[in-house]
Amino acid sequence: MNATLTILTGPGAGHALVADGPAPRTVGRSPEASLTVEDPYLSDVHFAIWCDARGVYARDLESYYGTFVNQQAVREVALRDGDTIQAGQTLFSVRVADVPVVTPAEAAEREDLNLADMMAGLRSKPYDCARWVLQSESLPIYAILDVAHDPGLLDLANESHEAFCAFDETRDLMNLGDFAPMLMHLTPASRALSRAVEVTFGTGNAIFLHCDLPFSEVFGHLSQFVAFDEEGMLTTRQFYDPVVLDQWLSNCSLDEARAFFGPIRTFFAEREDGQAMVRFRLGPDGVVRDELALQMPNL
Repeated sequence: MNATLTILTGPGAGHALVADGPAPRTVGRSPEASLTVEDPYLSDVHFAIWCDARGVYARDLESYYGTFVNQQAVREVALRDGDTIQAGQTLFSVRVADVPVVTPAEAAEREDLNLADMMAGLRSKPYDCARWVLQSESLPIYAILDVAHDPGLLDLANESHEAFCAFDETRDLMNLGDFAPMLMHLTPASRALSRAVEVTFGTGNAIFLHCDLPFSEVFGHLSQFVAFDEEGMLTTRQFYDPVVLDQWLSNCSLDEARAFFGPIRTFFAEREDGQAMVRFRLGPDGVVRDELALQMPNL
């Protein structure tokens, strides 16, 4: 009893995955998946497929864009020979061999394998959980990256095809000084977002924010808070250093907070110990600080 999943269209066309037992085989963008597909609209571990004595099943693993079987969104479903699975921009065909017909209703009654069991061996790294936190809201995502501490971030921005701009465009790229922040737009579920979080996690070189305004207006708002010393070097750090941002927002006045947030809905900064993302939002009495544990959502 087995099922073969073959990529029909999209990245990796022609590649296949065989499920021949109760151990879930997974599909996603991460190397941790059984079948890795370079599709930016796939979650790191997007869906699973497995077999038991009665049939073949697929289950969506809380993916960002969902999993569709025969063009219908599914959470868990019994598969039949000839079914198609759409995940991200990738279309898969399903070939089932020597499997009795099982109805979706029967599949839903099974209790031997649940999502928590599947995910127990598929826990994402902390930076993957941080990315999931950032994608938990539907607003556009921006990052402020400190290129001076990691020049490779500039390469990431150039290769991403996303909008970005340094707050000090006059800076010599060969002599960035102590701080060189740039604002970058990040498309949800994109490779650029995944890489930005992965590369900066644990370094203190980035903060993130949600705002539904265009890039130019977000850049213009934040530019008000940039200051330079007598030698023309950038000195203001409060909005691109996670620790300084946390300290400043925890102590600023309501008027200062309102001016600083402006059109920005939320700021996110990694907690100094790397065990949580801190979300800052503006409440009626001042800044509200929420700590969001870096773990997969309760399943």
